[in-house]
Amino acid sequence: MKHRLVAGALVAALAGCHVPPRGGLDEVSRLLAERGAAELRWNQSRKEDEAARATIEALLGPELGPGQAVQIALVGSPRIQAILERLGLAQADLVQAGLLRNPSFGVHPGLPVGSPVSTGVAWEASVVLQILDLLVLPLRKRIARLEFERTRLAVAAELWAVTTEVRATYFEALAAAQRLSLQKTIVESAEAGADFARRQEQAGTLSELALATEQGSYAQTRLDLVRAEREAVRTRERLVRVLGLWGTSLRLRLPAQLPPLPAADPPLDRIEQAAIGQRLDLLAAEREASLFEQTVKTAKGTRFISGLAIGADTHREPEGRKVIGPSISLELPIFDQGQARIARLVAETRRARRQADALAIEIRSEVRERANRLLAARSLAEYLQQTVIPLRERTMALAQQQYNAMLIGLPQLLAAKQSEIGAWRDYLDSVADYWVASAELERAAGGSLGGAPRTATPGEAR
Repeated sequence: MKHRLVAGALVAALAGCHVPPRGGLDEVSRLLAERGAAELRWNQSRKEDEAARATIEALLGPELGPGQAVQIALVGSPRIQAILERLGLAQADLVQAGLLRNPSFGVHPGLPVGSPVSTGVAWEASVVLQILDLLVLPLRKRIARLEFERTRLAVAAELWAVTTEVRATYFEALAAAQRLSLQKTIVESAEAGADFARRQEQAGTLSELALATEQGSYAQTRLDLVRAEREAVRTRERLVRVLGLWGTSLRLRLPAQLPPLPAADPPLDRIEQAAIGQRLDLLAAEREASLFEQTVKTAKGTRFISGLAIGADTHREPEGRKVIGPSISLELPIFDQGQARIARLVAETRRARRQADALAIEIRSEVRERANRLLAARSLAEYLQQTVIPLRERTMALAQQQYNAMLIGLPQLLAAKQSEIGAWRDYLDSVADYWVASAELERAAGGSLGGAPRTATPGEAR
């Protein structure tokens, strides 16, 4: 039976020598697709890079939507391509775990001491194979597969975090551009008020204090415009970075307005439980703990045979006689019996379990926080849309009537207009906050909010 085990291990070692160029990509793509992500590409040649650039150029043609932004990142972002290369490293480690160490060959010629040279030269040759490699090869490959699975989950988790970061940054950039447009309208209104006040002051119908107040208000709106321009540039450049764009691809065009709020929020009643079941980083943490547990078992099973080797030895004596026979060596576990290494692995196992528990607690809290932010943003947006903005619009309409009847002056009319614009700006901020919170909630939940979340298995529930 032992001979069959050794032979089977040897055949498996010889068969698994090829390193797949895209090992793990299909599984990572599947995990992302289940969570609503777009097509993922792993570009490993100049030709594939050129194809990715062509795809990106096509996606940048029309106005850029959040889905196209995510697709651009997944197709050609250098950051994502660098993350995918971790799969290549893990695949190489998996193949390496299935390989045996090469046998060692030694030749030892020697001249006899104290004898005539004519008696000949003694020589010895040996071939040694580490037999322990054959015995632990299946266990070593099992550990390597666990590590490969953990890496796939960790890579998928990082890629999902990048896709949700792209969505959040997209909405931040879009909101900043829309705020800039609105601020330009406010500046135009304030400028008109300042010009009218200056004419009134020149005509003697307005005090110097009132003129200074109007000019100060106009100067403040100009400062706010500079800040809005700076914020629009900052968020747009951040979007460019997360998309991985450069050169001619920087011509991306954003829509003029944020998308309206959806008719209803995604179901949030079981999202906390679903997050525990589908967060890829938590699944990776569980795999890491399982990896250490398996490593502890292997270390305990081989602690007393860590230096076992067999081989063949042949030598020729000075008289010309040849001798051949097997050789075996065994490290004597007198001082080092692996106790320190096993203790370290046991501690690593406990650490991995505790880290997984801590991550589960953080996930639950983060999901609740993001969900509350989403609901609060909707509540504020609806209050502004249904109550505050209608009041500001009615105030503006009444101010326009009184201005037409010459009951109030232009400053009062412009103040009413600025209050109306300010209400729309607050509404814009709340809608932007809603969409950013939606993207961050998807990251915290570990999956798209539009699809049905996967519930946790009994082993994953905490």
